[in-house]
Amino acid sequence: MTQSDKRYLGGGLRIASGTAAPLRLDHSYFENEVRPMLGTILVQKGWITHERLDSALEEGKITGMRLGETLLRRG
Repeated sequence: MTQSDKRYLGGGLRIASGTAAPLRLDHSYFENEVRPMLGTILVQKGWITHERLDSALEEGKITGMRLGETLLRRG
């Protein structure tokens, strides 16, 4: 594993290096996918923030709802 690979855990989870910042997904990891994920599209278009995406994804893990459903429910 190279030094640049050590920044990511599990593909898209960014490791906070020496800061008190919480871990958050690196949403740019999925930008070059053939079929981009909904969250990536929404962030790229500026329709939601990274923070709102992170919280919706976290809520989706708890509730079992899909990302779009979670975002629509939140308004």
